[in-house]
Formats: sequence, C-alpha cells, structure tokens
Amino acid sequence: MAEHETSQQPEYIVTPIDPPRAVATVCMMIVVVCGLLMVWVQSLHPFIGVPLDHPGCLIVMGIFVLGGIGSVIHIWISPTESWRKVPAGPLSLAVRELADSGKKREAIEQLRQETDAGLFEAARVIEDYLARKV
Repeated sequence: MAEHETSQQPEYIVTPIDPPRAVATVCMMIVVVCGLLMVWVQSLHPFIGVPLDHPGCLIVMGIFVLGGIGSVIHIWISPTESWRKVPAGPLSLAVRELADSGKKREAIEQLRQETDAGLFEAARVIEDYLARKV
C-alpha cells in the first residue's frame, strides 16, 4: 500500500491567499497621519515648538508623506507571489500524510515549520488541499 501511495503524482498546489493590500494601505495611511499629527503637536509646544511653516517641519512632513506614498505604491505593485510563504507546487510528503490521515492541526504545524508561513496561510493551504481530495 505504501508503494502505491508514493507512486502517485503529488497534486500541484497554489496558495489561495490574496495579499492584504487594502489593509496594508490603510495601516500606512494611519502611520502617515500619526506622523503628521506628531509634527503638529510639537508645533503647539510654547517653548520648544517649531512653527509648521519652518523648513525643518516641512522636511519632516514631506518625509512622512513621500514615505507613505512610496510604501503604498510598493504594496500595490509587488507581485502576489512575493506575499506568499508557501511556494506553488506539491506539498511535502510529510504534510500530505498528516493531512490525509486526518491530523489537520499537525499538518498545519508541519507546513508552518517547513515554509515559515503564518497560521492563516498554512490553514488555508491545508483546507484547500483537503477540499480537493474529496
């Protein structure tokens, strides 16, 4: 029986995870807004505050805004594959054996150890693999 299982061609798996681009964009906008608020709050200080039209404040605000714009552009032009930890292709024999024997949790942990994938991605890959087997 073991020879028959190993002679089968393993199924090609593509990670079904889409990158969280919208969430990352919102987070980056929050970082930019917090940075601009920080500059504004320091300008209100009576002794060490620098006015908002001071070149130093303008440079810091520009760095925050341009850094945020650059990060958002990077988030959206990065290929989907660069967000995934589980490479496209067949799962390892150990992961397939654990999943096929009903040990879903152990299969997820094995996949995470092999690929450094997060819990969500590894669980989605195992669930997708098991759904295709049915």
